Amino acid sequence: FHTRIAVLMFVCTWIANCPLAVQSFLAVPNSVSFVSRRANVKSNERLSFRFFPKLISQICAPTGVDERENLLQAICSFAFGLCLVFNTNQIAAFSTESLERILNKRIGMELYLEKLESLAKSDVYAKTLQRPQL
Repeated sequence: FHTRIAVLMFVCTWIANCPLAVQSFLAVPNSVSFVSRRANVKSNERLSFRFFPKLISQICAPTGVDERENLLQAICSFAFGLCLVFNTNQIAAFSTESLERILNKRIGMELYLEKLESLAKSDVYAKTLQRPQL
């Protein structure tokens, strides 16, 4: 768990405010394939890379009582948002338009905002930010 959170935090830090990093990240096949154990994306919704179906699957997973799992979902939502905001549209499968379509049709804006809000409320995340361990 801690390794997945640490890598996701690293990825978010790397791609924040850096369109070139987002482009590079989206271009890597199987990026962060460990994000989810349940990639239950329908075959007609699969994209050319494995990262986003798994990321989307993690975001779409129901919010539960496990704070760790909820934190993982929230950070995945944040990473998705960074890819949307800092997108250069150089990767056709992941253009801003296609990511917005995924957000609106597959994830849903309400669920997405709920996941982001849970990040701000997470005690585990707040403690991690106070004492990062590299």
